[in-house]
Amino acid sequence: MIPYEQVKAMADQRMQRYEAEAARHRSIDREESNLLERLISKGRQGLDRSGLGRIGDIVIGREARPAI
Repeated sequence: MIPYEQVKAMADQRMQRYEAEAARHRSIDREESNLLERLISKGRQGLDRSGLGRIGDIVIGREARPAI
């Protein structure tokens, strides 16, 4: 039989690895979210300056209408 202390130490190590991996994924998700938000913002600025409308608008001819 495996001593309780050894089992507890193994479980603690595994939990630390899971927590570290979860923190790494949260960091990556946050970074991707920030990059996506910046890309969307740049796209909106570019479309507004071009006179074509914003993201989320449907462009018909020269008139932009909100997408439903």
